[in-house]
Amino acid sequence: MDATTDRFWDLFQALSFIRQQSRALSRTETELDGVSIGLLSLAAQRAHLRPSEVAEELQLHRSMVSRHLQALESAGAIRLVADPDDGRSWRVEVLPAGFAQLREFREAIVRIYGELLDDWTPEDVARLTTLLTRLGESMARRPRPRRPARVRRERS
Repeated sequence: MDATTDRFWDLFQALSFIRQQSRALSRTETELDGVSIGLLSLAAQRAHLRPSEVAEELQLHRSMVSRHLQALESAGAIRLVADPDDGRSWRVEVLPAGFAQLREFREAIVRIYGELLDDWTPEDVARLTTLLTRLGESMARRPRPRRPARVRRERS
């Protein structure tokens, strides 16, 4: 491997480690899992999304989105209302309890990152944020091939 290949592999490893640590931190601060936080956050930002729009935006399978929306509805965080434009579909409406959960999660994350980055300069934090945002935007622009459908094996 050449130096460039090593750097990119090191970057991948660092991002994987950060993702793992971020998930662990998030789990300590909320009863909601990462998918539910993402769903709730997106629905709070963009009112009255259809589940199919949520799945597309978050790049999740529709069945996973449906399960998480049902759990959030059972928990009183959201309400699924009939779509006036399409009688077969639903729209997601965030309820006050859902907004409260998001607010509490955000406050906890801000507190944790404040503690973690206490010895960083504001310029370092801003630079890291800029670079990670830029990387995320580059990733979002890259075309994604569709995964092939899973083939079910017959049980013998």
